[in-house]
Amino acid sequence: MNHIELIHHINHYARTGIIDDALIPSYDQTGRWQGDSIPLIKSAQRAALSSIRKSLLPVSRRTTRSRSGTILRTSFVWRRENPVTITYCEIRGDVTIFENASVHATGLRHVGGRFIANNCTRLYLPHLTSVSGSFEAMHGYSLKVPRLLYVGGDLIVVGHVPPRIETVGGRFGVYWLFDVEAPRLRSVGGAFVAPKAEMVAMPVLEKIGGGFLLSNMARRVQAPRLTFVGGDFLADAVRNLRAPRLRVVGGNLDTRSAIDYYHPDVRVAGEWTPHPDACVNWQRRESARQALKGHTGPIFL
Repeated sequence: MNHIELIHHINHYARTGIIDDALIPSYDQTGRWQGDSIPLIKSAQRAALSSIRKSLLPVSRRTTRSRSGTILRTSFVWRRENPVTITYCEIRGDVTIFENASVHATGLRHVGGRFIANNCTRLYLPHLTSVSGSFEAMHGYSLKVPRLLYVGGDLIVVGHVPPRIETVGGRFGVYWLFDVEAPRLRSVGGAFVAPKAEMVAMPVLEKIGGGFLLSNMARRVQAPRLTFVGGDFLADAVRNLRAPRLRVVGGNLDTRSAIDYYHPDVRVAGEWTPHPDACVNWQRRESARQALKGHTGPIFL
């Protein structure tokens, strides 16, 4: 639901006193309104927002049942420091944990909005498979999401990469992790950022919609199926760079330390800074390969 549609539903409530189903994710599990991030400008809209702030979503409309368990139709908001246990199998709104509280949600499988827990140190979500919005856990040093496959927005994690993640729709940020391994990751819609990574291994990754951004700590990158980077590919300190199928870089490409990385078919929209000997080495390898292909007897090098 976009901004205009949301305003329409709020105005409808101000006129009729009826809470449309589309607004239910903007309430929390206690039935209170949580949609104050909407930028309402006109005075009539401000009056409508003031009216809906006082509303209370009936208990009967907050949850529904499925074969897997109870579905929370609203958002889930936690503002206390004591540990929280989430018993729902699905939350159709956002999950927001404001305080440093450990989160235990063994049955949770899907979040329809965002999952934001930037102050938490322990997140135990063993069956969570998909989040339609962003998943942010900037302080989740003990993060257990072994079955997470899909994040529609940004994925921001610290010290741990979900081992089964396949698709990230927005930015993928990995912090305070030296060896970054994502064995099933296929697509990142935004930028990939790993400022502490020394090694990055993503064997089936095919596309990064934004930049591929590494720091001067990085030494090794293994991305054998990567074909497209939409922004800058900054790997100036990487010595061992394996990306043989890369063909498009939408920004600058910096591979100045990778003596063995070069391919004439890579299209770079910005500037390419290769290793001074990379092109010569590639030509030598190609000459040797062609010679081997056309030679029928033994070759002694």
